[in-house]
Amino acid sequence: KLVDKHLVFGIMSAKQLGFVLFIFAYFISTATVFFSKKENLFKNFILACSLAVFAFFHLLTQSHERYLFPLMGFFPLIIIFNHLNSKSKAQMSNQVQSSSRLNRDWNLKLIWNLDFVFWILVSIFFFLNMYLSMGWNYPDQVIPPFTVVQTLGMSLVISIIQIVLFAIFLVWYFKISQIRFFGLIGLMGITLTLILLLKNSGYFLGKPVALTKLTPISYKQDYLRPAFNKTVESGRGVKFWNRLSVNYYFYDKGIGSHADSEITYHLGKRFSQFSTDFGFDTEGHESAKVYFSILGDGRELFQSEVKGRFDPPGTTKISVKRINYLTLKITNAGESNYGAHADWLNPVLLR
Repeated sequence: KLVDKHLVFGIMSAKQLGFVLFIFAYFISTATVFFSKKENLFKNFILACSLAVFAFFHLLTQSHERYLFPLMGFFPLIIIFNHLNSKSKAQMSNQVQSSSRLNRDWNLKLIWNLDFVFWILVSIFFFLNMYLSMGWNYPDQVIPPFTVVQTLGMSLVISIIQIVLFAIFLVWYFKISQIRFFGLIGLMGITLTLILLLKNSGYFLGKPVALTKLTPISYKQDYLRPAFNKTVESGRGVKFWNRLSVNYYFYDKGIGSHADSEITYHLGKRFSQFSTDFGFDTEGHESAKVYFSILGDGRELFQSEVKGRFDPPGTTKISVKRINYLTLKITNAGESNYGAHADWLNPVLLR
């Protein structure tokens, strides 16, 4: 199952990369209005709003289909602006020959038809996306003769076509808006690219990558949720914040957890080794016991001995070569998991 927390660029997830791309699109839409000539201001404002809405839906993950609704009002206005603009240009360039007028009229009709077809396609796939969402959330409402499986099976095809439509819109956008600040766009693009490279610099340079820099694609835990670089009890609020420690060995980085727990990361076969310390947190209850295990693609790669409140931290280093999914698992080993606070400490990935 693909989720937006899967790695797509270095150690960046699809969600993080999509956010950066949205910033770029929003910058273009804002600059379009800011640098627009007075006579084109309203037209470019409608275009800029359309780009922001389109980009918000396509680039940011977990966006609801209702966010595309404004496009259904913006697109007819854009089509009218484009038609009037093309007609004005044609009249200025063709004034004498009747054959030129016929070509002009034919070109105008072609532009009008292409714009109209594009609007219809966007509308159709907007509806299909909403129908697909209904299929996921309300399977009993699927329209016959489609089955639930057939409906959900359309997801990839609809997504690909919508991406193509978004790319066509971008070409359309630059053609209609007639923007001229490409140098500024290029500068912003270079800036965001440098930010992406900086965030991934350790990975690309082959340096150790802290696991806490990645976002888990899933987790389940009996108490609260995994806490990063803090104890699990820190999840109760600011006044409970505390450093990770095992029998008073303190750590700055790690994952505070509670048995039973499973935390899964997408590695995408990008790394060769994984090393970590582990142990029972100093905040834990004296009666609780746990053991730690590490799974790669569902196969157990490591299991520790049982750890309790007064045991020192353990350490391990394992191969994760060609591993796609890494799961950190903590299992209760006592009569009760009350106070079974346990930590993964300084977890590090190596290429």
